[in-house]
Amino acid sequence: MRTSGKSAELLLVFLVQIMTIASIEHGRSRTSIIHQLAGQHNQDCMVIMCNERIPMGDLSDSPTPCSLFAPSKKNSGYEDKKLRKKSHSIFLDFCGEFETTTNFLERSYHFGHDFVTKGLFHENNNIYLFVQDLTEVEQFEGYKKLIRHESLTIVLEKGNYPSLYKLSLLNSMKFELHAILKSNGIIENLQVERNKFLGYTMKVAIMPWTTNTIAEENPEPENRGNVSLTYMNYSGFEVELLKAIQKSLQVNYEYLNPTDGEWGNTLNNGSWNGMVDLALRGEVDFMMGDNMMTYSRFLVLDYTVGFGSDYMTFCTPLPRPQATWKRLLAPFRPTVWLCFVASIFVAGIVLYWFHKALYWMTSLEVFKMSLTDNFWFAYGSLMGENQVQEAPAWTLRLFLGCWVFYGLVITSSYGGNLIAFMTTPVYTDPITDLQGVIDSQLPWAMVLYGEEEEKFMAVSKDPVIQRIWQDKVVIDFSPTPDLGKVRARENVLIDYRSGMELGIFMHHSTPSGIPLVYLSPDPVFKSNLVGFGFHKFNPFRIRFDAVIDRAIEAGLMHKWNEKALHELKTSSESSIAKADELFTGFRPLALSDLVGISMFYGVLIAICFLCLMGEIGQFLAGNLNSQTVVQERRRKRPALNRY
Repeated sequence: MRTSGKSAELLLVFLVQIMTIASIEHGRSRTSIIHQLAGQHNQDCMVIMCNERIPMGDLSDSPTPCSLFAPSKKNSGYEDKKLRKKSHSIFLDFCGEFETTTNFLERSYHFGHDFVTKGLFHENNNIYLFVQDLTEVEQFEGYKKLIRHESLTIVLEKGNYPSLYKLSLLNSMKFELHAILKSNGIIENLQVERNKFLGYTMKVAIMPWTTNTIAEENPEPENRGNVSLTYMNYSGFEVELLKAIQKSLQVNYEYLNPTDGEWGNTLNNGSWNGMVDLALRGEVDFMMGDNMMTYSRFLVLDYTVGFGSDYMTFCTPLPRPQATWKRLLAPFRPTVWLCFVASIFVAGIVLYWFHKALYWMTSLEVFKMSLTDNFWFAYGSLMGENQVQEAPAWTLRLFLGCWVFYGLVITSSYGGNLIAFMTTPVYTDPITDLQGVIDSQLPWAMVLYGEEEEKFMAVSKDPVIQRIWQDKVVIDFSPTPDLGKVRARENVLIDYRSGMELGIFMHHSTPSGIPLVYLSPDPVFKSNLVGFGFHKFNPFRIRFDAVIDRAIEAGLMHKWNEKALHELKTSSESSIAKADELFTGFRPLALSDLVGISMFYGVLIAICFLCLMGEIGQFLAGNLNSQTVVQERRRKRPALNRY
């Protein structure tokens, strides 16, 4: 009995030791899991546990820096200003304290880059959630920041080996077995096709716009409430990009149009309309069609990497050719002309004083010249007129030699430039800003899309922008803006660059591609990136980014855009410009090119006639005066004879 009692006591001690060791080993298992997963990403480690449901081992020997946090009502958040631009591996165990832990997560963030705005739920962080049973995940169904996080992994500690579960791509609340952590530390991947959508059909909100998304109107449109089938047969470079994504991710698309026909802007009550509203409410998976990443849209949508840009600008008529008479003055700038005229007067004055000094020294009649004669001599020699000028003095010879050489350089430069300006037309300066649009005296037209630029113009205090907004002429929307009135010099169009570029390419350019209207290269406000806009907390965007990056690096975006341009060019009736509508090279002089010199010559002849009339008047006045003197003398002669 004593032996059996002692044996029972030893057996009880042995069982207690086994249970203790098992408990310790279980704690070590949790620690080893954390070490293994954190070391896989080489990230700092954050362990957030509400209580000691599972004993933790020592974290000091972790391969990466690791910290333990216990959320409570007093400890309501975590801030770290030192960890700038760093990502973390975050390990969570709610332990039934759902509200306390979620408050801690919401108020925790570290600084640097955009971690402040996204906090611990930043896309670069890897989040691991420990559960004892998969049914525990159901309580997180409404906590989308966590449950829809791209890198969320559920760690189920049941069984011999911990199991890792990932969110299903096609079911927002279904978790699929992803990997198993073996005792030797090897992670066995059980889902090799995780990046494939396996034929899943995504709903896409789309609006036709230029080469981005080309479409035909549906002869039998279908209305489905907030969405409709207004267009069909889509093409364009964004559609080509989706085809590349389709091949890579095994996904299908269903194109839908917003019933209101809007891209998306905020209403007075703070809600959205158009395609943005469809994406926000989950009626579509994403939106496309020159979808600009404006600030307000960026706050509510999850955008892919940008694959293009667009901005508001204006299209004006081509600058007019300068009047032909101005070509005579075009070879020299006004300052050069001023110096040229001044040099003639200076040379005349210098020659006059040289002649006067030489006449005073020699009393030779050859040096006796008036100031007017010296001016005409300077001008005539500069124009290349042969004039005999005896210069027995070396001072005069040296000055005349320099003056003739100066005249040769000036006249040769003028003659060479004049040929270029007579054969190559010179145009007036193009309109480069909104003030120039107002000064052009042309009306300006706009299509109202509801974009942020329009809202800014409506409330702007700038007098130029106010004038543009108040006096605008609103025209109807068209996927390809009509630039016919701009080309006819009837108005100016303020619209987005991509649309007007297509209109110029298709209808308002020469066969060689020279535009017949002027498109300002500068944005009115700012340029916006273009991308696909997904609803928040989706599993698709990061996989789309990978394919888009590869397409951009391969130069496919530019190729697809050119393909769409030429498809539109060949499928439409493009207006062909006449050969003489734009200068395309050097050409012979025409009569229109000689109008300027003819006018100039006519003005000179008129001046000569005026001078002649003045001289005739002076001559007649002189004769009349001489006749008066003779008659006076004749009256005086009889009186003299009487004496």
